[in-house]
Amino acid sequence: MPPKTRAEKSAKSDPQASDRRVGLISILVGIVFLATTLYGFNHWGHRYLPVPHIHSLTDRIVWTLRYQLLGLLAVIWSVSQVSVTRLLTTAINPLSGHDSVVDKSNRILTNTLEQFVLNSVNQLILSTYLSESNLKLIPLLNIYFLIGRITFWIGYQIAPKYRSFGFVLTFLPTAIVFGLNAYFLLTTNTNYLFDGGKPFGRI
Repeated sequence: MPPKTRAEKSAKSDPQASDRRVGLISILVGIVFLATTLYGFNHWGHRYLPVPHIHSLTDRIVWTLRYQLLGLLAVIWSVSQVSVTRLLTTAINPLSGHDSVVDKSNRILTNTLEQFVLNSVNQLILSTYLSESNLKLIPLLNIYFLIGRITFWIGYQIAPKYRSFGFVLTFLPTAIVFGLNAYFLLTTNTNYLFDGGKPFGRI
């Protein structure tokens, strides 16, 4: 047998080393995916997702709320996974002491609910700042969320370390939007709700 490489010896001595590498690679891939799809959407999104003329604050809130359906699909799926697991196992009785059977499903559900709340609230705030032409970012954020939750769930089923890509697709856009909202709050003239600040501008 050929001698083991330094990386193989290190992985054997530190079982968590491979997990960290997988997580780091997943994060980098997630960032690249976000950057490339955002670039493509910014250049060609208007062809496939025309934004209707939305001027009032109420219309903007309604536009944003309707797209939350994509995030709700992920929440409903997570709830159904917990329910089905309970139904088909000894955890059907929550007082039986077998809740460990649904521990993984409960963790996914909890994380999905937390991310959904953060994502939705940030989108609602952002919709009050964006110029009309840039409201197309709202559907994109929800597409990211849904893809992120799907890949998060798939990765978690394989092994928890593979959930990183899905987590990045879910949380990183939310964190960026939070930063934009904070920037707009501090810099935008409050007399213009839909100014959007210098990065987006008014139409």
